[in-house]
Amino acid sequence: MADRLADQGVRLRAPATLADVTRGLRALGLNGTSFAAAAARARFGPPAVAGPAAADTRRELRSLVRAFRTSVPLQRRVRGYLSLRSLRHP
Repeated sequence: MADRLADQGVRLRAPATLADVTRGLRALGLNGTSFAAAAARARFGPPAVAGPAAADTRRELRSLVRAFRTSVPLQRRVRGYLSLRSLRHP
């Protein structure tokens, strides 16, 4: 998701934290709090919680990608992908 944000010109510090990604999503009008919460549970939660949280994270990511596709116009997405901004070093 950080690469998609970079392709759209959203600047994130390297390495981007979940809070950074959430702020970047907010800049595009998207709500990434559920994704960040699930990812934090998967990463930092106890083993009994981490497995289900990883599945939640994947589901939230798919939801964000769908929302990204509908909220960012096709022309802007194509221009962002072609700019390869995410491959540049900060």
